Amino acid sequence: MNKYNISITFKDGSFVMVDAKYEPSFFNPFVTIQCTDGRVISYQDKDVKMVVSTPVEVKSDNQKN
Repeated sequence: MNKYNISITFKDGSFVMVDAKYEPSFFNPFVTIQCTDGRVISYQDKDVKMVVSTPVEVKSDNQKN
């Protein structure tokens, strides 16, 4: 599973940045986001205006250059 930096903008102009692990789906945009801080936010939330997810490369500790 990949990790994502997610910026969620609300209709009142406020926004929140979260780290989340989820599988984005173009077929089901109404997925809930399980945030690493425990919160769960849904794309369907009536207060959500825009969600931008940026994939983060997860480097494992055993790869040393």
